[in-house]
Order: sequence, then C-alpha cells, then structure tokens
Amino acid sequence: MAMSHLPERVLAQLHIVAHEAAEVFGERGYRIDAAVQLDSSFCVSSRPKSALTRSLVDEGVRIGASRAGVDFLDARGGAVDLRFEVGGRYLVFRVKRARRLQSGEVDILTNAGSTWGIEDDIAIIPDEPWVFAFIASEDGLIELFVAPVYGATEGSPGHLILGPEIRLE
Repeated sequence: MAMSHLPERVLAQLHIVAHEAAEVFGERGYRIDAAVQLDSSFCVSSRPKSALTRSLVDEGVRIGASRAGVDFLDARGGAVDLRFEVGGRYLVFRVKRARRLQSGEVDILTNAGSTWGIEDDIAIIPDEPWVFAFIASEDGLIELFVAPVYGATEGSPGHLILGPEIRLE
C-alpha cells in the first residue's frame, strides 16, 4: 500500500517536473498539428497525434527531472519512470496518459505486458508504484497529477486502480 502522503522533498521535485513538462508542451505543442498535416495518412486516426503528444510530454518530463535532480529511466516499451529512494523504499512514478470520465474519475489503461520497474534484466520492484499522469486536450495539457497505484483490473486492456490524486501545478 502506498504512503498516505508524499514527503515534501519529493512533492517539490514533482512540481518542478510538472512545470517543465507543461512549459515544453506549451512552447512546442503547436508543432503536433503541423506535423500531422504533413501527410494525409497521419490524419486517418488519432494515433500519430497521440504518439507525438506522448513524445513531447516525455521530453518535458525528462528535462524537468534533470533540472529537479530526479532519477529517471527510459524503460522498455517506451515508458518513462521517475524514481525516488525515500528511507530505503523505492517510489517509481510511471508517466501515463489519462482521461477524465464524465463521472469525474480518472481512467488509465494498462496491459499485462507492462515492464514497470524493470531495468536491464534486473527487476527493480517498486515498493510504491505511482503514476505521473497527464490529460491532454486539443488545446494542450489540461492536467498533471500523481496518484498511488493500488492495482489493476483484469482484461486487455486493464485499468489502473488509483489512490487519491495529487494535482501538480
């Protein structure tokens, strides 16, 4: 079970990461629409735009992590993990796209092939798995938050079961 609150140091660093991710997206996000307009095949589905959005958010997270002194890992499958060691425990924040349902709840998809916490064939199993989640709209990033991960539902895709959200500004 995840801790009920994050240490102030960790929270302060996460706010820096979120700020940089939002800045990068704000400064360069307009390029996504320009890129998908380069070829009509890029407009057939939302996949190209989604992939470009994800790439830009990941780049902002890496820049923010570097500036905040946060250990990060480009994990298998294209995932980005932010890693903190707190009192001998590992907190791993996986960058994930989220969507807010009409009910107000957050939905984050996952799958059985997730490599959460794996590094170079050595399992680094987080004591506390968290998400560093972003919600993007046509106009840009609208929310950045973290939440502890309590589990996942069965199915393909599955859905993460989250604890309380902590909004990042």
